[in-house]
Amino acid sequence: MSIDPKKVIRNIIFAYFLAGMFELAAVSMAFSWVPVACFTCFALMLYFTGAWSLHQQYQKYKIRIFRFMEFVGYGFGLFCLIVSIMICLP
Repeated sequence: MSIDPKKVIRNIIFAYFLAGMFELAAVSMAFSWVPVACFTCFALMLYFTGAWSLHQQYQKYKIRIFRFMEFVGYGFGLFCLIVSIMICLP
């Protein structure tokens, strides 16, 4: 992964946006729990791998925006999980 903070943040924001699109697809397919679960898993993988990558970058370089974006990723992931559970419940 690149060391340049601007490139790292740009890539992570793109990953978070893509995960949001997966979650939007999951919400729009609320007729069955299977596509909701699949698209939610895709979104959670993007959120948590992005946050984990930022955590590793923060451990190395101590750039504060990495820590902030890490917590944003964890928050989005938790929100995604809660929304999907609420959709799947009868």
